[in-house]
Amino acid sequence: MPIEFHCNHCNNLVRAQDDAGGRKGKCPYCKLGVYIPTPPDQIEILDFAEDDEDWKEEKKRLKAEAGKLDHALLDERKIADDVGATDAPAEPAMRIPGESSPDAGAHPARKGVEARVVDYLVAMKSSELERAETLVKQIAPDADRAKSFAQEISMDPVPPPELADVPPAVLRGFIKSLLSRL
Repeated sequence: MPIEFHCNHCNNLVRAQDDAGGRKGKCPYCKLGVYIPTPPDQIEILDFAEDDEDWKEEKKRLKAEAGKLDHALLDERKIADDVGATDAPAEPAMRIPGESSPDAGAHPARKGVEARVVDYLVAMKSSELERAETLVKQIAPDADRAKSFAQEISMDPVPPPELADVPPAVLRGFIKSLLSRL
């Protein structure tokens, strides 16, 4: 018994041989390519496989492991934030040049020009351009050390915690701006 269907281009009734089902052919009227459907009586119904218990257990294990890793990452970020925090009172959002020491709020392991470089990058991130300008003037006397430290930051895949939320390309742009001004 031939397969009958309508061409999806010209909508004419097309008849094809019963063994042509599931293949492509050309409409005899419009000559465009058509898919010849398989007759319903030739379609084999496949039963779905039962759920694999081993896969279910593996999926549970992987989900639990992912949860543990998420918690470990959150703990590491919290520790990094705690290390970056100081016991000093919170600074105003915008420092007035000369109002506080240049290293106020800096990472405890960084001092001098390194702290100023990070402060400059944080100021740029926060769009505090006047503060950034003041910091450039403070960094300039030790330009060689500042350039070296800034280049280390640009090559390090993990930025300082204060700059973790800055996209890498933007951070490189801030560093390039600093280097061009030194």
